[in-house]
Amino acid sequence: MGLDGAAWALPVGLVFLAVYAGMVLGLVTTLAGNLLLVGSVANLIVADLARRDGVEVDWRAHARIGVPVTLLSLLGVAWALAG
Repeated sequence: MGLDGAAWALPVGLVFLAVYAGMVLGLVTTLAGNLLLVGSVANLIVADLARRDGVEVDWRAHARIGVPVTLLSLLGVAWALAG
């Protein structure tokens, strides 16, 4: 019995993950940073620096912009994948 044939084929889901893992990871981390203040270390650093300069950025202020941006980004990704 050789190594050829369907018995050695990877499931479609694993092939997708292997090929697109980097792209999916980048997309998810970007969306997390857009959606939540704590979704990115850079967000926390900027919020801390802003607080030191007297500008308060809390999670609600961040979400006011972050939620719509994330939803629009998801729509854009869905549109790109559909076409």
